Amino acid sequence: MDKTLNKQTVNTIPKVTIDTKGTSFKFVQVKGPTGEMYIYGSSQFASHQGQFEDGFLTQVAKVDFAFDSDKTRRKIEGFECMGGGRITIDANKKTVTVSEYSRDYGIYESGVVKTLLNAYVNENMPGFVFK
Repeated sequence: MDKTLNKQTVNTIPKVTIDTKGTSFKFVQVKGPTGEMYIYGSSQFASHQGQFEDGFLTQVAKVDFAFDSDKTRRKIEGFECMGGGRITIDANKKTVTVSEYSRDYGIYESGVVKTLLNAYVNENMPGFVFK
């Protein structure tokens, strides 16, 4: 039986998770079960599908322990990948930019991604600007 996350659990999932030590990597925009938006990107995963399934959903499963009895399959409902692209972090110019699109999921919603990433950069990356 699939597991639906409760609102309290959903609120513990970070709105933005990016690899601030990476220089250029793929990211996905994810819509949660009650409409909240998330950004997930890591240099660990080469594909958008990997970012969503092996990165973001694994992060959610750790928050909610949403595994079946043999601890191998995630049982999570309500999360949908809305699109993806590429994040570039330029340490010399102190900038964070987004570009491109996902062949797997299509293009991200520009306004949503810019709002979330701008807030994240301002709070977590002193001296950097989101462009």
